[in-house]
Amino acid sequence: MNSVWVFTTATTVALAAAWEGPLNVATKKTWSYRGLCHPGTVYYPDAPGKFPLLSFAHGFGGSGTKLTYEWTLRTVSSWGYIVVALEGCEVSWNEYRGQEQIMDWMFDNWDTIDHSHPGGVFGHSQGGAATVSAAHDGNSCLHYGLHAAVMMHPFIIQTNKGPPWIASMYVTGTLDLVVNDIPIDIFNRAGANNVDRAFGNYKLYNHFSPCWMNYNKEALDIANWFGCYLYYNRDSCGTIWGSFCNNDKAAQCYLIKGSGQNKQFLGASNKGVQDWNAAIASGDPLKALSVPWGNHNGTFEARMEEIKRRGDWIVAQRRERLQKRWAKMGRNSSSYV
Repeated sequence: MNSVWVFTTATTVALAAAWEGPLNVATKKTWSYRGLCHPGTVYYPDAPGKFPLLSFAHGFGGSGTKLTYEWTLRTVSSWGYIVVALEGCEVSWNEYRGQEQIMDWMFDNWDTIDHSHPGGVFGHSQGGAATVSAAHDGNSCLHYGLHAAVMMHPFIIQTNKGPPWIASMYVTGTLDLVVNDIPIDIFNRAGANNVDRAFGNYKLYNHFSPCWMNYNKEALDIANWFGCYLYYNRDSCGTIWGSFCNNDKAAQCYLIKGSGQNKQFLGASNKGVQDWNAAIASGDPLKALSVPWGNHNGTFEARMEEIKRRGDWIVAQRRERLQKRWAKMGRNSSSYV
């Protein structure tokens, strides 16, 4: 297992050009994907090792991601992620379905995915809304081993909308007149399932700031969000929970840890672990997924334990499904998962 590549502070980031990570990135078309919103482009670290999988959904009319999202996708990938980006569905009410389906194609065809860590989803505008829907799909989270999501400037034109079941970050800009208050409204509703969640309103950013080949300061926060919840990286978690609400953000910047309960409420209780174990014993994976986050003593160690415990469990759900899938295909899965 390769080590996490996420740099976490402005000082260390200076070592990499313009916040790009330490890994070179190559691209390749999905040569045989014919599912919803086909084809796709894979952005992957041109380096030895295996890396977690992220599925990206583009905005309205935003296909051709090597132009429309070049800087953002290459930058996120350069921190140690395989990003598969949809290229179809210029306008779609169900782009999230393609965002999900293309992950199965990747599992079947890409041999450098790190199956020991969970995956994630992210998207912009229409694709940000698609990510809202994917993160709300509990069965999808279980099937694809999803543990984190990032919704960039989400514009709600998707079906299956609702609060997420996985750790979710919502970002927008003070000059984004396309979505206006939609992202903060979605963030406020996200509390219904008591997941870890964040909201950042970037100063002087508009709806198209993440697009094209432009420098995008959202990219490092995205890499660190996934670094925390996919790699279980302590530095990434410390950066998110310690300095996400920095001078890049306007007054609207929030971080909420699960249910919001803390050590003042729980004392030294391990109620979260007890509730988790009871849900696991029930044999219903969706019940386990619905256990509120944050019911622990509030320490950094307790938070890291919760992230890894839940992440390892979601990986096991994906592994079981893939082994059954590949057995039906007559494929030996031992070398993959």
